[in-house]
Amino acid sequence: MRVDEGGESYLSPWATIQVDLATLADVAASVESQVRSSLDPDSRRVMDVYATGVNFGYSNPSVDLLAAKQKYHDCLANTVAQLDYFVTASKVLADAVRAVVERYGSADALAEATNLEVINAIGDGLAAANLAKASAAAVTAAPVPTPVRLGAPGEAP
Repeated sequence: MRVDEGGESYLSPWATIQVDLATLADVAASVESQVRSSLDPDSRRVMDVYATGVNFGYSNPSVDLLAAKQKYHDCLANTVAQLDYFVTASKVLADAVRAVVERYGSADALAEATNLEVINAIGDGLAAANLAKASAAAVTAAPVPTPVRLGAPGEAP
């Protein structure tokens, strides 16, 4: 580690953190509100549309079109997964911030907190949120686009 002429680490100015817990709680509430009111329902609507799969080129025998349809299907599936991950990450962020606020809700607790303790509190919040997500995922799966249809509607592929 590089040391300046005074013998202290160049990271010394960041040895402590100062956090306004009320503002941090507001951040968590704002993220939760946005997820609940907009992000989650809007992304679910998009995922429902994308879950219908590839809906073009049913009767076209083109090999190039088949390749394009497969690529489009893969893009739909990846987009659905990314939207789901983004919603989950937003919920995890709000839960982790709320965990820090709860753990260090008093001025004394915050004054005694070390950077490592705050990092661990965030990690605990992330672990709890991930566990909740895994439990929820076991009950209900996110919609996944249907496979590429090679023939016309009603035809066997």
